Amino acid sequence: MRRAGPAESFDVAWGSSGGSRGWLGQVQGVVELEGRAHLHVTWAAPGREPVVVQEAWLRAEGQAWVCARRRVGAATFAIEPPLPILRAPLEPGARWSWSGRVAGEPARAEFEVLTPPEPELLLVRQRIQLEGGIESEVLRTYRAGAGLVAEEGSFPYEPEGDTHRSRIRSTPPLERAPAKKSS
Repeated sequence: MRRAGPAESFDVAWGSSGGSRGWLGQVQGVVELEGRAHLHVTWAAPGREPVVVQEAWLRAEGQAWVCARRRVGAATFAIEPPLPILRAPLEPGARWSWSGRVAGEPARAEFEVLTPPEPELLLVRQRIQLEGGIESEVLRTYRAGAGLVAEEGSFPYEPEGDTHRSRIRSTPPLERAPAKKSS
């Protein structure tokens, strides 16, 4: 993977469900992955030296935004074919599905655009199942002019075999640090 060129980046403040911890989401820039340009996004636990806990590599493909690779903790995994996290038309009732491999394991996902409580919002529910019965569900909320403003979901947490529930919301109103050049 190599950087495809300089890009503007911005910071978004994220709050956790407890309010005492937060994550910082940042668009790192545009990088080349497997010969194609991808938007590289990271989420870090803030502090004197922020620790990146998640990364995603996204790109536009036809009428969709797809995720080709993710890193959660120490595990980086390819998603083949890339997972379509948004697909036009984005209107209530729209549905799409995906089947492929996550980290080489068979998986399938279902997506549905839900009716939002406010007209400027877009709600997308994602359900994914990995072979072996591992399932997760995520509800992402997007706001016109701001992008992703909330993500709520649950997924199995190894090694305890428990279910982890997460909730992140942008700090209202969506705060953006001044744009800066990536190096």
